[in-house]
Amino acid sequence: MTENLNRDITERKKAEKESERLQKRLQLLIDRMPIAFIVWDAEFRVQSWNPAAERIFGFTAGEMLGKHPYGLIVPRDAQPHVNNIWRRLLERDVTAHSINENITKNGRTIICEWSNTLLKEADGMVVGVLSMVQDVTERNKAEEELKRHRGQLEKLVEERTVKLKETLGNLQKEVSERKKAETLIREQNEELKELDRIKSELLSTAAHELRTPLTSILGSSEILLNREVDREGQNELLKIINEESRGIGRLIDNLLAISLIESGRGFKIRKEPTDLGEIIQENVDSFRSQTGKHEFEVDMPTELARVQADKDKIDQVMGNLLSNAVKFSPEGGKVTVSVDQAEGEVKVSVVDTGIGIPKRDLPHIFERFYRAENASIQAIGGTGSGLAIVKYIVEAHGGKISVESELSKGSTFSFTLPLEIGGRNRGRKSHEEDLNS
Repeated sequence: MTENLNRDITERKKAEKESERLQKRLQLLIDRMPIAFIVWDAEFRVQSWNPAAERIFGFTAGEMLGKHPYGLIVPRDAQPHVNNIWRRLLERDVTAHSINENITKNGRTIICEWSNTLLKEADGMVVGVLSMVQDVTERNKAEEELKRHRGQLEKLVEERTVKLKETLGNLQKEVSERKKAETLIREQNEELKELDRIKSELLSTAAHELRTPLTSILGSSEILLNREVDREGQNELLKIINEESRGIGRLIDNLLAISLIESGRGFKIRKEPTDLGEIIQENVDSFRSQTGKHEFEVDMPTELARVQADKDKIDQVMGNLLSNAVKFSPEGGKVTVSVDQAEGEVKVSVVDTGIGIPKRDLPHIFERFYRAENASIQAIGGTGSGLAIVKYIVEAHGGKISVESELSKGSTFSFTLPLEIGGRNRGRKSHEEDLNS
């Protein structure tokens, strides 16, 4: 029996030690908990108050142990739902669970989440209630801060999105403008290549245009120098020399004019009261003396007002237009120069009955170095600069130029010039002169 008693005492001591060890471990765990861990007795007095409770409520364990916390950590005039939680705890409602506002020792208001669990019940009485209080103030603040930051982030994202769209729009615009610039540069390069090609052709054509009349001039002059030629033959050779020399002169004038226009300098127009009828008649007489295959007709008013013009430049215009009329009527025909005087301007038209111009070439006929693709026109030759110079001179005088043409039926080139206010030429009769040879 003694042996059994000793065994019971030993086992009880072991149990007590194990219980003590477990209690220490439990207390250590409670002390380390981040939430308030409070143990109450049946009278609702505090039996355990861990460090987290001290931190949350501001009361030390010494201040709270054995005391009723109501009135210390919760004001007696607290909101109804706060009083309700205490009432439910006092009534042993172990399911009490709520989130309440509490006042700490230093007067700070915190938001706590209460959770209560029945620890032990003996003889129908609750001897202990475990309450865990967790301060969620910081969590709520963090949530509010997170919400605020989320709002700021959304606003920032929205602003960045707007800026990104704006940047993207600017980038697309820049890309579009760059593509346009690249297209323009490419077109300009193609145009420069084309101009370079045309100029090369122009130089070749000009050389040919100069060589042909020079050959005629040299040949005629050698005959005059080295052979016995009668008076009629001499006149014929001198006529060839004169005609070809005039052609060379016009070609050189055109090349010089095109050179000035191409360089961007242009040429000066010196306007003065000018007798347009005299310029027309002199040019017609000159071409009449050069060709025997063409019939020339001039139709002007008896009184033609003087024009404000550069005589030499208008002379060049008439020379080019008459030269074209003769050149593009290789089989001969009639060339008519008519003058119509209207309010404030005079209109000059040069009409031929030659090979005409294809309809598709008419919009380009006044472009520099342009030559129609018609085989008959290509066979005649020329630099394609004369009409461009005519257009430049006429527009520099404040006038306009136009063309009408039909294949195999001839062409009509017309230009206008402003009249000199109050000035009139002396009377000039309309006349028609025909010369066939």
